[in-house]
Amino acid sequence: MEQRESFPLRNFSTKKRNKFPLNTAIVMGTLGLVAMVGPLGREPVSSEQKDILMIDDQGPEVARLQEEMIRRVPQCFQGPVTGYFGAATERGVKCIQDMMRFPYTEKDGRWGPKTESKFNTDPHFQIKK
Repeated sequence: MEQRESFPLRNFSTKKRNKFPLNTAIVMGTLGLVAMVGPLGREPVSSEQKDILMIDDQGPEVARLQEEMIRRVPQCFQGPVTGYFGAATERGVKCIQDMMRFPYTEKDGRWGPKTESKFNTDPHFQIKK
């Protein structure tokens, strides 16, 4: 009969406790991360400065996106055209990404080159003349 090596169980009640509770360590780590990355809020970036539209963006590019969504997929976005990328526009983009069967991880509600390319080539989103 084969003998197995046994491992003693630890008695956690006699283990010396950490000076700081876990919550404090997490908060301290988060504060350190914020200090490295910068402030939590981000300044609004105009649409012309980047190729991805997302929450809090504003300008003529967002207004064009909203107009196209109203024209081509009114079931996803009913308007109004404000030029501001808010929660309604984000929901509209997510609806479009869902209709295009994007993987779950890519249904982020942001309007980037991949979403735009597929939107412009998918026959479901073409206006019938």
